Amino acid sequence: MVYHSRNKKQEQDMLSGKKHIIAATSALSMGVDIRNVDLVIHYNMPMSLADYYQMAGRAGREGQHARSILLYTPDDYTENHWLLKCIEEKGARNRALRRLDEMKEFCEDEEQCMVITLLNALGDSHENACRYCTNCQKGR
Repeated sequence: MVYHSRNKKQEQDMLSGKKHIIAATSALSMGVDIRNVDLVIHYNMPMSLADYYQMAGRAGREGQHARSILLYTPDDYTENHWLLKCIEEKGARNRALRRLDEMKEFCEDEEQCMVITLLNALGDSHENACRYCTNCQKGR
């Protein structure tokens, strides 16, 4: 099911459990209270770690085990960088580009626990590896 612009019938089908798979933009996390989401797949690299955290946080809100998968290629960075260079105000553009560079480092880091990296970058200290992210699984 494709969800876009608050289509009431599709939204009702999703909320009632008639539909179990949804393809949506990142705006979905902002306005619809969907329960029991256990998998979020990001097809492109988000613009920042904060964006990724918000979108990944859609999964597991009911306390169930959940996964978030981020599919990334270097082309994602190139495309996002091009889009952000179009921001006219220099300060805003530079902040957005710094956030994008942080996101790229996160995507390309193959050693650090992704949960620790993400939480530390967002100002929440976390010291113990999660044991479940891709990088932690490599060490098991």
